[in-house]
Amino acid sequence: MEELRIKCPSCGIILDVRNSRHEAVKQIVCPNCKKRLAVNFQDELPPATPKPIGALHYGEAVYPLLEGENTVGVKAPQSEAKIQIATGDSALLQKHATIHVVRLNNGDCKCIISKTNEEAAVSVNKQVLATGDKIVLVPGDQILLGNTLVEYK
Repeated sequence: MEELRIKCPSCGIILDVRNSRHEAVKQIVCPNCKKRLAVNFQDELPPATPKPIGALHYGEAVYPLLEGENTVGVKAPQSEAKIQIATGDSALLQKHATIHVVRLNNGDCKCIISKTNEEAAVSVNKQVLATGDKIVLVPGDQILLGNTLVEYK
C-alpha cells in the first residue's frame, strides 16, 4: 500500500493519504475544509534534458542550439550571451545575434537568426541582415558574425 504526505492547498493541514487500490490519482476530501483534492500517486518523471537542435561550428568548436532564445556573441568575462564564441575578432560583439529555435506543431524545429544590435554585422550566405530582418537557417548555412565565419549544421 502506498502512502503520501500532502499539504491541503486550501487550509494547509497535513494529510497522510493511503492508496490501497493502487490508483494513479486518488480523489479525497480534506477533513478540515471539505475541499476535494486529487492526489497523484504516479511516479514523477525527471525534468527533460533539453536536446540540441542543431549547432554552430567554428573551427573545431561546436556550439549547440537549444529550444528558445540563443544569444550569440564573443567569449568575454562580462558577456551574457548563451553562446560565447572563443575568437579574437574585435568586430564580434558580446551580444551580436539571436537565434530563436522554435518547435512547430508537427514536432519539427526551425532556427531563425536576427541581429541583436544595430552595430552588429551579420550575414547568412553573403546576404546581409538589416535591423529587423529574420532568416530561417538551413543546415550548411555560412553565417558571418563580424569577421567570424560559423557554419550552421
